[in-house]
Amino acid sequence: MIKRDYNENERAWLWLSRVFGANVRAVDALLPKGASPAELRRDVLCGASLPTSPVVKEEKRALLKASADDASIDRYVDWLCGRGVYAVTRESSDYPKLLGEIYDPPTVLYVIGRLQSDLKLPIAVIGSRKSSDYGIRMAEFFGAELAKREGCVISGLAVGCDSAAASGALSVADSAYPTIAVLGSGVNVVYPQKNRRLYCEIAERGAVISELLPNQPPSKLSFPQRNRIISGMARGVLVVEAGEHSGTSITAEFALEHGRDV
Repeated sequence: MIKRDYNENERAWLWLSRVFGANVRAVDALLPKGASPAELRRDVLCGASLPTSPVVKEEKRALLKASADDASIDRYVDWLCGRGVYAVTRESSDYPKLLGEIYDPPTVLYVIGRLQSDLKLPIAVIGSRKSSDYGIRMAEFFGAELAKREGCVISGLAVGCDSAAASGALSVADSAYPTIAVLGSGVNVVYPQKNRRLYCEIAERGAVISELLPNQPPSKLSFPQRNRIISGMARGVLVVEAGEHSGTSITAEFALEHGRDV
């Protein structure tokens, strides 16, 4: 992988992400709307105090001060590159435009593959992990039909409808950018393992992304949190099958909050 160059603000976003991970609330507490992360980093390097906030713990403040120098950020960039990962920040030109419109957009997305920001027809296709045979067929059908029409299928790599929708999109050989998978783990952590082949195919022809730090395992909280990214990136959300109070229904609720068609 070619090492990506990051501008001053992007490097500052990486600095914040390395300390806070997916904790958008903590980052936004330090950065009032419109504030520059690069200016915050410069202030820290000059010895200025960080803004006070109850959501930013003292140990995180210490980590921010210890990792603000250029050498620390360079080492992190090299570490990412060594794992085939690059970062897209709120400052980056290839940050997904629709995602930037939601209430709490990720500060950084970690990517394996190639992330495109301005997709013609990004549609989330989601459904139950314990889907019926009919649900699997319909998810695969709609995934393929969308890809034939220059759509990009966004899903979560879960077993069931998500995987079927991505597989359907990938079945369209002449689709230049068929699908994106949003993970509830670090971008280089394949979960579930049975979907490793699908993961590799998505990374080859589209992108696998996560706001979690690389190497981070999945957790019960990380899946609902990533669902807002699935709906936030999409113009609309197609629900194939869903259990009551399921992750799928959570994604649909996020989509309605985001003003997306469901």
